[in-house]
Amino acid sequence: MTVPQVHKSQRELRVLSEEFENTGERLLDLYRRDVIANAYDNADPDTLRRLMQDVDGILPTLADLRDRFAVIARPATEVEIGDHLAVMRLNFHNSKAAGAYASIMVDRAIAKAPSFAAIEWATRDCIDTRKFMPVTAEVLEMIANAQGRLNSIRDVIATLPARRAAMAKRIE
Repeated sequence: MTVPQVHKSQRELRVLSEEFENTGERLLDLYRRDVIANAYDNADPDTLRRLMQDVDGILPTLADLRDRFAVIARPATEVEIGDHLAVMRLNFHNSKAAGAYASIMVDRAIAKAPSFAAIEWATRDCIDTRKFMPVTAEVLEMIANAQGRLNSIRDVIATLPARRAAMAKRIE
């Protein structure tokens, strides 16, 4: 098996995806902090002010975040899915994931219609954290988890201005 050739545009997509994953984690942290602050009627105003400052630091880049999100949230092509899963299999030198097994994994992943970011994040997670080649069900679970994170990040981006306005009202 040979390592699939990565086109420059795919390489740029991977970089963008990884950068966005890190930014997305910051956005999800803001969301979690907002949920915790809203869980209490008497939330500390200083905590809300700090949270608002953090949100204010992101709001000017929101349009750029939406644009970058759209680039990586698009559906992955069958070739991209196959290439990512091939890279995943190649990472495990003693993997017997070839032939029919590899075909099954690719077919099942394609059937789930993941976004580019979900397949990229799942591949990176597998390579970074797994010691042994996961079975198809585990790969599909990693893809679903990545897609879930991506959906949550999309929701935070969409609701951040309204959340900021609600914070300001709570402080007043």
